[in-house]
Amino acid sequence: MERIKSIFESLDSNKNGYLEQEEMTSVFTQMDMGIDPSQIKKEVEKCISVIDVNQDNQITFEEFALWWLSG
Repeated sequence: MERIKSIFESLDSNKNGYLEQEEMTSVFTQMDMGIDPSQIKKEVEKCISVIDVNQDNQITFEEFALWWLSG
C-alpha cells in the first residue's frame, strides 16, 4: 500500500490530496499512451468516471488505491 501511496502523491502535483482532471490529463500526456491528442480529454473523463466512485471529480487516495488494486 505504501508504493500505491507514493505513486498517488507523485501524481498529485498541487499536493491537495486529490487527483483532478488537470493532473490526470498531464499524466496521460506525459505517458504518451498512443492516444490521439484530440481524444485525451475524452479518455481522461472516462478514466475519472471509473475511478471516482463518488463522482465529485476528485480522485481520493482511497479511490485510487481501490482502482489500482482491482487490476
